[in-house]
Amino acid sequence: MLRNIIANKIFFCISVFVLFISFAFNAFGTVSTEKFLYDFKDSESLIYNQVLCPDSVLNDQLLQNKKGYEGQLKSCDSENLVAYSSQYGLQGKVYDTSADALSKIGVGPVAFLSIANLLTALLSALIFGLLVLWFRNNFGNFVGYCVMVGVCLSPMIVGFSRNLYWALPLLIVPIVYALYFYKAEADKRYNIKFFIGLGVLLIARYLCGYEYASTITIALMAVVGYFILLQKSNLKQYFKIFIITGMVSVLAFTVALGIHVMSLNNYSGSTRNSLHIVKTRAMERTSRSDHYLNFAYDGTKASLNDHYQITNTYLQYESLKQGESLALALIFSVVNYALLPVYNLPISFHQPFATYAQSSILFIMVLSFIFYKRHKIFDKKTVKKVNALYFVFYFGLIGSCSWFILANSHSLVHVHINGILIYLPSAIFGYAILAFTAQSYILKIKKRYG
Repeated sequence: MLRNIIANKIFFCISVFVLFISFAFNAFGTVSTEKFLYDFKDSESLIYNQVLCPDSVLNDQLLQNKKGYEGQLKSCDSENLVAYSSQYGLQGKVYDTSADALSKIGVGPVAFLSIANLLTALLSALIFGLLVLWFRNNFGNFVGYCVMVGVCLSPMIVGFSRNLYWALPLLIVPIVYALYFYKAEADKRYNIKFFIGLGVLLIARYLCGYEYASTITIALMAVVGYFILLQKSNLKQYFKIFIITGMVSVLAFTVALGIHVMSLNNYSGSTRNSLHIVKTRAMERTSRSDHYLNFAYDGTKASLNDHYQITNTYLQYESLKQGESLALALIFSVVNYALLPVYNLPISFHQPFATYAQSSILFIMVLSFIFYKRHKIFDKKTVKKVNALYFVFYFGLIGSCSWFILANSHSLVHVHINGILIYLPSAIFGYAILAFTAQSYILKIKKRYG
């Protein structure tokens, strides 16, 4: 018992250290230096502005540059700011309050922002360290280390991990919480406590932004479904726990929305005006795809040029773009999402092979092939666990697709950002399945050849 506790602590410390140097310094070259330093800075500038402009009359809201993000922010440009009222902005308030506290001991805002990036990377490493530890405890050292390596080589995770706006820890921590604390056989009292804790975490997440609400909800259903599947519960149990999980998420979303609306009242003048602001922004991101058709082309060309060049070879963006068809824009987006890299291997490949070899679609196809052959790869006892892992993997993919459908405008605009969806939590469980498969073959070879 003591030996296992010590082994867990050592494994956790190693994982956090490796994840931290990847998240904070891009130690393994998972993304290019340029992307690591400058990607997602337009969204992060909302936090930078709030920290750099503490005396702004709009400081109760996140602050957006009127002209868009224009390079590294190092000072307050108050004349170029407008309120960004799409969310409550909990992360901005936390960083702003922390910056104010540290300013009293001589830490300036620019220095604080650098420290905040490092601390956010460390918090991300701690959360993912717990996730990796869960895989180690349930599937062994080999799988745990493989998942850790997979996370370190995941470009979207590395890109998000230190970003002050996207609050990656709060995207992942509800999933980690469910993995550690959900118990399929628990009594009613324990389940009430579990869902209260989950609700608090979801409120914190939604106060940082409503993005990916459907994906997070379905991801949690997938995780609790993992445990129910292992318990061989009946279909009624699945529906019951899924409905409760969905209700908790909707309630958390509603609470966060209520807090958001109340915070807008001082800025907008009335609750009615606040609701109008929220409704207008929500409609722009969910049902007005026709306003963002060019983003499927121009946005991809600017942010994912390799993908643009490859898909343009087959789909002829430049000629077809003229029609500005919603159907064509959606086709281009689907192709772009399919070609997004799940991992970046530390090996130099030529294009277009590099894009194909690391693409989401190939990742899904390989895992689907393993699923088809699982009875030949694993013994009967192990197949039960494998099926549970695949339940999370496939159900998580449904969650990713749900956001593309519900927020199609957001998905057209943010192809370069929404790649994070596949990690909530499908890709991470996919890494575990690949490692578990490799482990099975290694054990068979050892057994056969001694």
